[in-house]
Amino acid sequence: AVLEPIDPARALQNIYEWWADARDAELEKYRCDTYPEGRLLQLTDDEKGGIDRSSWLVLLLLGGFHTMGRAQPEQHRRFVENCQRRGWWDVFTDPEPARRFNDWMGVLDQYIDQQVDQQEYEQWMMRFPIIYKLSRHLDDYVELLLGLERYRKDFDLELVLMPLADPDQQGGGITAPPLGRTLGIGANFVIRELIRHQVTNSPHLREHAYTPYHRVRRLLYEMGCGDIESVGRLKASPIIFEFISRHLGPESADFKSDYDIPLQIVSEDWELQQSLLGRELTYDEGL
Repeated sequence: AVLEPIDPARALQNIYEWWADARDAELEKYRCDTYPEGRLLQLTDDEKGGIDRSSWLVLLLLGGFHTMGRAQPEQHRRFVENCQRRGWWDVFTDPEPARRFNDWMGVLDQYIDQQVDQQEYEQWMMRFPIIYKLSRHLDDYVELLLGLERYRKDFDLELVLMPLADPDQQGGGITAPPLGRTLGIGANFVIRELIRHQVTNSPHLREHAYTPYHRVRRLLYEMGCGDIESVGRLKASPIIFEFISRHLGPESADFKSDYDIPLQIVSEDWELQQSLLGRELTYDEGL
């Protein structure tokens, strides 16, 4: 059996139309799967110009957990919820983490002492230094991410996430360690969620808002997006944006400001692919 080639314009239009109908229900499921207790984050400043440290740390940790590979969003959410239940989240979100060094070590002691017959959340606790890094430099990272709005031209996301190496940011006052490798493709997730939470509407961020999950890249490759498999992951999102814009039109390319979310859902559902992508199994008698 062989698969007929996919017509990208037709397939993307079908996905867009399906998403227009399914969007509300699918986004509710996405929110409940992704965010602690299913609550949207508070990412805009309060009346005094302060940030909600808990919401921002959730966003950056969920972004950073993209480097873990096969773990599912629900597992990341449950880890954060577990930290909140145990009181660890109050330690993680303290604005002066260095001042609470003993409390941070206390979290590790509690985790180790409570391991009896299973090592629950060990993958996540192995990222304890990253949790501390994000907490310690949270204000700088928020400033860095909000500052992406200032860019008025195409930019290299990997370079921008290295504030000390980016010539456009030298003298900008951000001295935090690089964020790119900490987030990996989670950087695109973070940008997408900042747009979805209406924290930014910069048109120059749109091309960086597609999280290039393996299945999404594979789906687009099968549609004819040949370049998607040959670039580094942080360079994949602009290629996705260009490909979808070319076949669906730039106004519709963001799938109603949800970017890669509908593509994720389709890429993980074979029956949905069959109904939307316009391809049927055919049989070659020579095989």
